Amino acid sequence: MIKANKQILSTMQFDCGDNDLNEFLLKDSFKNLENSLSKIYLCLYDETVVGFFSLSADSIKINKKLEINYKTYPAIKIGRLAVHEHY
Repeated sequence: MIKANKQILSTMQFDCGDNDLNEFLLKDSFKNLENSLSKIYLCLYDETVVGFFSLSADSIKINKKLEINYKTYPAIKIGRLAVHEHY
């Protein structure tokens, strides 16, 4: 597994069979990386990208019924997750 960057993303090929996920990885992810909105990780098998996922900071609203002194609780969100269609 490696952390994606613009150089890697601009030269790679990936197809998970879902156009939205493919477009996110190969086009839209550049903006997310530039603005530090998320981190993208590529899963490799024999140097071939077989999947990816993105992580971003998030929070969970605390239900008032729970007796916790915080309004929100920190979390990490898996924003995108895909596996190459051949795997």
